[in-house]
Amino acid sequence: ARESGAERLIWGKVLHSDKKSAPLQVQLFLLDVRAPRQETLPLVKGSFFEMFKLQEELLRHVVQAVAPGQREIVMPQLRMALPEYERFIKSLLLNDSGKKLELLLAAPGAASRSDFVHLELAKAFLEKHNPAAGRVHLQRLGDSPFFSDRKEFLLALADHQAGDGDAALNRFIRLQQRNAFPVPTHNNLGAIYLARGEFALAEKCLRYALFLRRDPGIMVNLV
Repeated sequence: ARESGAERLIWGKVLHSDKKSAPLQVQLFLLDVRAPRQETLPLVKGSFFEMFKLQEELLRHVVQAVAPGQREIVMPQLRMALPEYERFIKSLLLNDSGKKLELLLAAPGAASRSDFVHLELAKAFLEKHNPAAGRVHLQRLGDSPFFSDRKEFLLALADHQAGDGDAALNRFIRLQQRNAFPVPTHNNLGAIYLARGEFALAEKCLRYALFLRRDPGIMVNLV
């Protein structure tokens, strides 16, 4: 959290019970990274089959703790049935993009209604260097503020993989101006500037990314 510049961290502990019929309980904590100081938040309860309601309540407590005066915040909806939700959670634990696709891809004619699923599918296709398929799922994302920068970043990667360097550069510059995902944004900008022979700009971007995070991949680009 400190490396990412986070000021506060929300985390939860699942409290187990000997009774299978007992409701699932999650104790929430708010951690002030700078102090450091920990504050206990309300206990959240619900059955396993009420997982969606439980997550909605968790998100509500998070918003109230982090931004208590901002009631107009709209939380993104999962929009998944339980079987799809289970596959989605399993996919987050995998590093193999091919296995992720096997879990997340719906049967023909039954496309997912969840923006979260389409975001992960786009990531998986881009990891397999299939920008056309990744772009299909990115275009299905809604206009929620939660997804806007993420969509723009992945579209920039899709442009870059498809060989449209100018489009990728413009998208990354817009992300840079919004300070969105500063480490990967500056690293990708550096790589694009290197390919264009603009070495001074490339060095500036890569050194800034390296300043934010000591990453071997960034160092390789810089060298």
